[in-house]
Amino acid sequence: MKEERMRVLKLVEEGKITVDDAAKLLEALMASKSPEEDCFQENREFEKKFAAFAKNAENFAKDCGDKVGDAFREVEPKLRKVSKVVLVKTAAIIDDLSKALNESLQNMDVADCECECDCCCDDEPCEEEACECGCGCDCDDTPKEN
Repeated sequence: MKEERMRVLKLVEEGKITVDDAAKLLEALMASKSPEEDCFQENREFEKKFAAFAKNAENFAKDCGDKVGDAFREVEPKLRKVSKVVLVKTAAIIDDLSKALNESLQNMDVADCECECDCCCDDEPCEEEACECGCGCDCDDTPKEN
């Protein structure tokens, strides 16, 4: 195909045909493309369309990435603040629970101790090595004897 076009241009250059005749011949050549040239032309068009699609997809992805990045930059300080507040409040609740538990343990009426051991210690926790009960009872009651 390329050779035929060059030949038509050469004929114009040599003055053997007019420019109008050359245009008609070139149009006729374009209309009578070989199947390989048709396929090549279609492939070229497909490649152009695919390249345009890829460029559009790339631009779309970049725009989306930019928007997500902007949104994250806007939300991140708020998330940090909320996380900090949740952490402080949770720590305060745990601290309050811990204090309440300690107070409850300290205020327990130790007289309610139900120790029924044969403790050799009077009013003291068992610390004697010879003591077999090992109760470690801290109550004010003298351990019960059998």
